[in-house]
Amino acid sequence: MLVPPPGEDVLARTRHRIADLIHLDILTCIGSSYYYIAVHDLSLAVCRFSRDTAAVFADIVDHEVHGIHDTDLREAVAGQVPSPAPAGLFRLSSRIEGIFRAVHDRQPEA
Repeated sequence: MLVPPPGEDVLARTRHRIADLIHLDILTCIGSSYYYIAVHDLSLAVCRFSRDTAAVFADIVDHEVHGIHDTDLREAVAGQVPSPAPAGLFRLSSRIEGIFRAVHDRQPEA
């Protein structure tokens, strides 16, 4: 059974804490965006933050569009210790990071 992604509650918990997350070494920087895996109850999602001069923008990435399955996310968080605060945040695995880097590299610059 597919569990819906964590949604806005995960984004709201971390939206204003991006600097703290960078220092915890949870986020993976790709281009001008930061990525991590969020776990809430039984659902997992890849979240992305980007910052401009005035605001922080956050969204949940549709990981399946990029060929990343829920099992890939579960494998990525297995064995990792979750972040101390906010809880339930994990680094991307090297495989998932590689996929997002390849997607970023294929995108034309704005």
